[in-house]
Amino acid sequence: MPDSRLQASARNDYVTSQGLKQFPLDGQTLVLDYRAPSAQSATLLLTAARQQELQQWLHCLQQADLHPQVVDITPCALLSMAAQAGLAPQAALLHRLDDQWLWAAPRSEAFACGLLPVDNKADVAQALRAVRAACPSLGDKEIYYSSVFEEPLPDGALRWSPLSAFSHLQPPLPAWPQAFVLAGGLALRAEDG
Repeated sequence: MPDSRLQASARNDYVTSQGLKQFPLDGQTLVLDYRAPSAQSATLLLTAARQQELQQWLHCLQQADLHPQVVDITPCALLSMAAQAGLAPQAALLHRLDDQWLWAAPRSEAFACGLLPVDNKADVAQALRAVRAACPSLGDKEIYYSSVFEEPLPDGALRWSPLSAFSHLQPPLPAWPQAFVLAGGLALRAEDG
């Protein structure tokens, strides 16, 4: 963690130089960003992306006449939505995507996340076991589950809705609100006030 007395530009330079030491690529290839995972955290969450891939995504969005103000990683969007929806900080999350399971450790713990491939052999029970293995402090606590697909709630999981974060809901509401968990997490980022 850089000295808090550093001005923003000096702090950014320090974090960038230290962060680049963690990756085998040069500073021209990567773009870095950082933030504290929580207000009381003494650590930083460092995100690195290949500059070329980020530019490809931004170009694609611009062609669709979309101009993002923020680019974030999916686990952060998932955690942000969970916080805004009032889920306990001790809750672990599992979100089903088209072809992957996205999981995130509880917000009360060190930042940890991962992707598990969905294949014919991997089912939701295996994904839930993988989250428990990665987050041993969970014990027998249920994991909050969401999915882009309308499907039954798996055993050992709790369903949650991103709509609980919104105080004014106007019809028509989505038939399957969980499909909008990541979009809601990006829209309601606490950092953007």
